[in-house]
Amino acid sequence: MHNMLERALRPIKVKLYNMIGRAILNMVNDSTEIQLVQLHILSDEARDEVEHVQEYGLSSRAPAGGEVIVACVDGSKSQPIALVVGHSASRKKSLA
Repeated sequence: MHNMLERALRPIKVKLYNMIGRAILNMVNDSTEIQLVQLHILSDEARDEVEHVQEYGLSSRAPAGGEVIVACVDGSKSQPIALVVGHSASRKKSLA
């Protein structure tokens, strides 16, 4: 009974696990309507042309090596979206 329940819940667990992840920024393409980034997702997979939607009125371009929070809509890794892109080495510190 326990194995049947585990087997039934496995697809749901995989989708939940895949929804949010971390990545390292490799490259930015800022010439398109929506900024596109190339990522190295921490599970050792590279992704090209991942959309990075930025806040209205705020535009930036993080250098390679930056940290990225990635969301996979519906738990499917086929279309990841870069939610947050930062670069801890160049973050302003000790702000008032």
